[in-house]
Amino acid sequence: MGDDAVRKCPFLQDFLDRFYLSRIGVRMLLSQHVALHEPAEGFIGILGESVCPGDEAEAAVAHATHVCEARYGCCPTVEIRGDVEERIPYVPGHLHHMLHELLKNAMRAVVETHAPHLRPNGGHSAEGVSDSLPPIDITIAAGQSDFHIRIADQGGGIPRSQIANIWNYMYTTAERPKEQDLEIKGGIRNAPMAGFGYGLPLSKLYARYFGGDIDIVSMDGYGTHAYLYLSRIGNTKEPLPQ
Repeated sequence: MGDDAVRKCPFLQDFLDRFYLSRIGVRMLLSQHVALHEPAEGFIGILGESVCPGDEAEAAVAHATHVCEARYGCCPTVEIRGDVEERIPYVPGHLHHMLHELLKNAMRAVVETHAPHLRPNGGHSAEGVSDSLPPIDITIAAGQSDFHIRIADQGGGIPRSQIANIWNYMYTTAERPKEQDLEIKGGIRNAPMAGFGYGLPLSKLYARYFGGDIDIVSMDGYGTHAYLYLSRIGNTKEPLPQ
């Protein structure tokens, strides 16, 4: 089953949204219950009382950079600016997941656009390539009702005709990871760069779970801006599946 199945069966996209939203809710409930028995300073269960998105962005950059370098042998630099010291109550794991997925997409687009010879299995050296790649910019802005995080890349953009497809489960423009690329080393399974088509749809659900959202604005031929919105109001109800 692939992206074609989702497009041919409109109800399948809604079904998967409801299924994974339920999974997020159940996992949130279980994790919260367990964490409350082992309280950590600054946390109420798994909810961080004072999470710094700037710090989470730095951690996500380090994680995504490791994955990108393992895949291509190089990685664009990432610059973080804006309200980097601001703090909000949030679940750090959810925020890290969303930032990591958006950064992986941006890094892959930049490398494959500006160094196409380094596409997987290209067999070319990546020495010195990182310095020639255009940087990725992360801008953090603390609004009154929302916390905004923008990830801007110069990775060639997405054709307007394909924008609607990026939210479909199993839609991907990357090659599906081979089994050897996912082999377990030292008890840890390698994280794939891309290829499953679940990163963006799931990240959008994580964002909406606490009243936020993700928007993608692309300029085909130049690059893409990904906007992550985190609600600061604190009165959002759990979006239970209908």
